[in-house]
Amino acid sequence: MAITIPVAHDFICPWCWIAVSQANRLKREYDVEFDWLGYELYPASLDWPIPSPAGMTDPNRPLTPGRLDLALAAEGIAPFMIARPHHMRSHNAHLAVEYAKTEEKGEEMVRALYEELFLRGSVINDPDFIEHLSRNIVSDSKALRRAINYDLFADKIVPFEGAAHAAGVFNVPTFFIGGGRYAEQPYSVLRNAVEKIDQPVPGFWRSLIFPEPPTDRPYTAVVMAQTADGAVSLEDKAYVGTRDDLLVMRTLEEQFDASLVGAETVRKAPKTWYSRSPNSFILSRSGDLPQGSEYAKRASLVDVSDLSDWSDQLRKRHGIKSLLIEGGPSINRLFFELELVDEIFLTIAPTISMVEQVKTIIGPSKQKGSPISLKLVSEHKWGDELFVRYRVVRP
Repeated sequence: MAITIPVAHDFICPWCWIAVSQANRLKREYDVEFDWLGYELYPASLDWPIPSPAGMTDPNRPLTPGRLDLALAAEGIAPFMIARPHHMRSHNAHLAVEYAKTEEKGEEMVRALYEELFLRGSVINDPDFIEHLSRNIVSDSKALRRAINYDLFADKIVPFEGAAHAAGVFNVPTFFIGGGRYAEQPYSVLRNAVEKIDQPVPGFWRSLIFPEPPTDRPYTAVVMAQTADGAVSLEDKAYVGTRDDLLVMRTLEEQFDASLVGAETVRKAPKTWYSRSPNSFILSRSGDLPQGSEYAKRASLVDVSDLSDWSDQLRKRHGIKSLLIEGGPSINRLFFELELVDEIFLTIAPTISMVEQVKTIIGPSKQKGSPISLKLVSEHKWGDELFVRYRVVRP
């Protein structure tokens, strides 16, 4: 069952636009949902602040980014190019969201309103505009309009400053994760908080013992998740495992000296892929990686035409004794064909892909090759997933 994370937000806050992006990333990486709570920065009872006179600026002084600029850049969000409405309140927009929640469309309404404001500069607090926008979201836009006209959900909206501060909200956005409050935090902080909630990660892939590595390469394992019918990706999802599988995989990464992932995998999930291995590598012949990818920023890019030689250099020059291959299927197949794989860590996800041509852990099912024998080392169950460890049987 998905975990629901409350988020205190207000549409007029640029930081909350970043929170929408962060929530999207968390949804892709973990089995979480969000409850967007309306915290009104400027309710009708609160006047807008009087702007202070602009200070003198030396024309020879270079421009420096502010906190918001840095936060946008870290999230990979383009600077604001659209002028937003000046002195616009947000009460009606919050009322619309509260009505949409009654039809289980609250999150869709939140995202639509944010996109209209920050991508198109729309006056999202105008009742006529909201009613028109809602026609593609809720089934009864007239009922939504009545909720705005009669202020039906006013008790759901928390005004600043007194009531908001009493609720423990001093900044928006504030994510409530696992008993903690996270206000205006970078994605890495939110991600770590999500990983710590719920039940602790089981220890069956901690403190693993591997055989002594060969002298000419690291001891090498492949880790992949697949559906019950063998697919490693779905049409709308680059990774088929659940949040439980991702948490277990993070503990597995910590057991290896290095990890390798293909550029195609990074391109499919640029905002979510990262590794806890001390040394991270991305295999790419083109060098074409998505801008803003966390993994690409701190991993070493390698263009390898001879994987056997590269593995040899890892072992002899860099002292790397264990290597984890994290996909995709094309890289897995190359390592298997070169007889460089010693183990497989496979997760069976509780899903049937229903696709015609299944892409397995070593590529499309139509590809042919000699079978490779495996020996079962261990199997574990957590939630609805099965975690299996195999060792390759050498002739």
